[in-house]
This record gives sequence, structure tokens and C-alpha cells, in this order.
Amino acid sequence: MVLRFLGKAKTWHHLNFGQLKQQIKDTHKHSNFSQVDIYRILTIPLSLFPHDDVLVWNNSFTGIYNVKYGYQLTVTLAEQEDSNCSSSIEHWWSTFWKMNLPPKVRIFVWKIFHTSLPAAAELYRRHIATSPYYSICNSCEETINHALFYCPRAKSV
Repeated sequence: MVLRFLGKAKTWHHLNFGQLKQQIKDTHKHSNFSQVDIYRILTIPLSLFPHDDVLVWNNSFTGIYNVKYGYQLTVTLAEQEDSNCSSSIEHWWSTFWKMNLPPKVRIFVWKIFHTSLPAAAELYRRHIATSPYYSICNSCEETINHALFYCPRAKSV
């Protein structure tokens, strides 16, 4: 089943694939589909035993959505994303530490990524500095990004 939102009427209209294919045939010249996509849609085989489509929630035993199953799916996906992200970060750092770089460069990069450089904005946030502004240009807060990449003086280097 395909749900289509009818803008001004603010209603949803149910179409089955047969109706959708016919509608695409009728209006393909005015659609946003490419000719290849139109061909692929029109060649989707239809069932020999047509019946109404049914909404099914695949993540429950009953096929009916409830908040419990939605929450479980969200937590599972978040955990997968966190584990993938942390393992790729760990791999990146492992590769970085093995590079043939001077120790001071490695430590400098580590401090950049861990917001450990004594930039004025960070020192001001920690109540150590009296102003967050960059003393060289006095136009922006002295963040690590500004000092290294965005400051006109940094760009000229």
C-alpha cells in the first residue's frame, strides 16, 4: 500500500500498487520519476490474487505497532550506531598513533580533538580568562577552529 498526502485537503489517500501503476502510466510525462524508474515501477509484477494491502509492524510478533516495540527498536539502533561509531574512532586513533610523526604533532592533534588547547573561549568558559576574544584579531571568539582555520592571519599562513 502507498500512502499519499493530499496537500490542501490535509488527508491521506490509500492507493494499491495497481492504482499507483495506472496513475504513473497516466501522468508519467508530468512526474518527477525518470524514464528508467517509471519502467521499473511498471514492470513490478502484480499478484495473481489481488487483495487489500495491510499495514504491518515487522518488529513485533503480532504485527501491530505499540510504543514498547518502537522504543526497543530505537534503543537497538542507537546501540548499533554507538558501537560502530566508537569502533571506527578507536581504529582512527590507533592508526594515527602508529603514524611516523613527531610526538609533539601527535599530542597537538590529540589536544585539538579533545578541546584541550588553551584557546581563549575555552579558558573563558572555565572562568580562567577574562575575555573569550582572540587577541590577534579581536573580532571573534578564540576557538580552536577560529585560531587554526578561520582567522585572517591563519588563512594567510
